Amino acid sequence: MEPPVNERLLRRVEVEQRVGLKTSSIYQKIAKGTFPKPIRLGGTSSVRWRESDINEWIAQCADDEHVPRPLQPALSAAKSRKRKTP
Repeated sequence: MEPPVNERLLRRVEVEQRVGLKTSSIYQKIAKGTFPKPIRLGGTSSVRWRESDINEWIAQCADDEHVPRPLQPALSAAKSRKRKTP
């Protein structure tokens, strides 16, 4: 699928900033099929991500209420503390 003419292509650093993941985590998720694959530009080391693919992934994570498992108990405890405070 070709990107629309006006679609932005994001560099790895921009993708990291948007999704809050580092390079190794991004590539692990790509290998698992849970993160958009980049497109190659010319040589083998130059890659970019379609902005629409990244935005869609972020939206999907929000829809899935994606919270990493280790953080869930901490978030629940924080919510219960907030409720008890007058």
